[in-house]
Amino acid sequence: MSQNKNPIISVITPCYNLSKYLAKTIESIQAQTIDNWEMIIIDDCSIDDSFKVAKAHAMKDPRITAIQMDENRGSSAARNEGLKRAKGTYITFIDGDDLIKPFKFETQINFMKRNNYAITYTNYRRMTPDEKTVGILQRNPKKINYSYMLKHTAMGTLTPIYNRDIVGEYFFDENLPARMDYAFWLDVMKDGHVAHRFDRDMARYRRGHTSLSSNVNKGQKLVWKILKDRQGLNYIHAWWCYAHYVAHALKKRRLF
Repeated sequence: MSQNKNPIISVITPCYNLSKYLAKTIESIQAQTIDNWEMIIIDDCSIDDSFKVAKAHAMKDPRITAIQMDENRGSSAARNEGLKRAKGTYITFIDGDDLIKPFKFETQINFMKRNNYAITYTNYRRMTPDEKTVGILQRNPKKINYSYMLKHTAMGTLTPIYNRDIVGEYFFDENLPARMDYAFWLDVMKDGHVAHRFDRDMARYRRGHTSLSSNVNKGQKLVWKILKDRQGLNYIHAWWCYAHYVAHALKKRRLF
């Protein structure tokens, strides 16, 4: 397999101490029904064998690039490093412990092309770390805009794909220790972009162990700061959005 000089999609995979799961994540990318992708794995100075696993796969598959950060800086810095290196028209973020179905890229990108959509997301299911238990279908609304996003935990980073030629360049806030994905999509949608659901079950989110994006309690405390300071909402509007966000988050956490 030769290296893709012009991949249609760039897969950005931040990784920290995920050597136990990373190989399966990589294999789920390699199993895609299209082959013109690139995968950029950014290891955030793991203390396990994550970078060794990434390098071993990169040596065998030139579509994979393994990078190690100079110091531990968090998932936002890791994703930003991947964004700076990405060559694809389409961008997606898949953490080093999650899985996607083989036809996700091909069918989701075709759906975007047919409908001229700049951003799409799919349904997904949570799974336990050992993959033995798979949860109910997680299905977001048909369309998500800025107003909806202010009040909900929808989107995340696992299932969305966006067309960078249409959406433009955006980066993650490296000063946020959590909820950086929420802030990222708010920034994108505040500029008028709308995301659309591709109504298919396409991914598995590994839940129940510590990973780059799982710190719920700290994350919810940051939501107020994101709404009030980063998005510039007035006090009443910020509280209204925050109350809805927390209620939705609590309901979502009870579901598996």
